Amino acid sequence: MKKKALVALACAGIASAFVLTSCTGSAEYLYYSPNWDPHYQNNELTQPIHEEYEYEIKFYAGSGLNSNNYTVAYCTDENEQNKFGKYFVELDGTVNGTYTLVQDCTVPVTYFYGGEAICLDNVVHSEVEFGMTSVGLRPIRSFKKLLSYSPTNGTPNSLDTFYRTFDYDIEIVYNGDATATESIKINDYEGTFLGYKTETAEPYASDWFGIDYAKYSYLDNEQLYFAFRGLSDSAMQSTSHVNSYDESSNRVRTLIISAAAQGNTTDFQNATVNGVAIGETPVAYNAITLAVDSTNSGASQELWYASQSATIAGKSARNLLLKIKTNIHYSIGTLEYNLKSVDWLD
Repeated sequence: MKKKALVALACAGIASAFVLTSCTGSAEYLYYSPNWDPHYQNNELTQPIHEEYEYEIKFYAGSGLNSNNYTVAYCTDENEQNKFGKYFVELDGTVNGTYTLVQDCTVPVTYFYGGEAICLDNVVHSEVEFGMTSVGLRPIRSFKKLLSYSPTNGTPNSLDTFYRTFDYDIEIVYNGDATATESIKINDYEGTFLGYKTETAEPYASDWFGIDYAKYSYLDNEQLYFAFRGLSDSAMQSTSHVNSYDESSNRVRTLIISAAAQGNTTDFQNATVNGVAIGETPVAYNAITLAVDSTNSGASQELWYASQSATIAGKSARNLLLKIKTNIHYSIGTLEYNLKSVDWLD
């Protein structure tokens, strides 16, 4: 099973940063500030944090996997209107404690073959617990449940052969002494994962993998998008690296973060903060590109964050993640996540 097939249409960016694939490089140590807390002092929270935010996901079709006989498109409702995807995030943080981040993503996709069609919901649910910025947001535990219907690599000859189903859970528990252990519950209908075959849904426990926190920054895959809110404007406008565990190959890999753009945007006029529309006032942002650090890095993701100086309704924008652009393999197209609403404590 090819790793890139795993998340082709299933909330591609959220499912795994390793829809990109490559060799492992090295990484330096990154420093994070709790920019999500406008009152933070000495790089620590001064009050509990609670945030809830929602993104709308739109699909922009490319040239791949489309012909007169087969194609991929949105699901539609009873009024023939496109059903867009949704991405929900909830964050809780305690003073001198830990953060808990819960994410839910759904992308409804229709596969067409000949005169047949089927609408399938691709779903990812994840939970991750991690420490404060003073310990580099060091992960404690993560859990992910994924249900993905991914296009097959080749020309289908029926609707059933147009896609494969992947349905699995993965939990990573970090033991605090520079190693971690992982367990995977397999219930893929074909019984394949990571090159292993099984006739049952018995869990598979991997060997431990090492993390040298003294030499480089490490983040769990499920906390990547949030953690980058802790970077300064200057860090986002330069090149840096971070390591993360890739479940598809059972090893740590290096991601490269590089500047993509910087400016002001009015794309989010209708998005709301605590029920109030952002409106026409431009929001200053930094866009970064996230890819695997390799000469053959594969597809990349583009992430837009409000800058440290940005304000919304006269208050700090808290380095909020505004937009995600994720390229989908096989040139199917692009998934674009745009902020719809955020509720947080003032």
